[in-house]
Amino acid sequence: VLQKEHAKLATLLEQKKQIELVEQEIVQARSALQETHDTEMKELFQEELTALEHQHKHELAKLEDLMYPPDERDNRD
Repeated sequence: VLQKEHAKLATLLEQKKQIELVEQEIVQARSALQETHDTEMKELFQEELTALEHQHKHELAKLEDLMYPPDERDNRD
């Protein structure tokens, strides 16, 4: 039981680290977007930012699924 709980917590921690990495990338992309004056570069940074924000939502959803897995009793016939 203890090993199972440890594995679950390790998975949660790893997912949280992934979210933090994406959040750092979002901050960097926003900073680069604000600092550049080149129109083409702004477009590229905006595309990157949009993709990162989508990835962030996805990673948060994965974390929530890990934290609150479906109740096995809900699927019984």
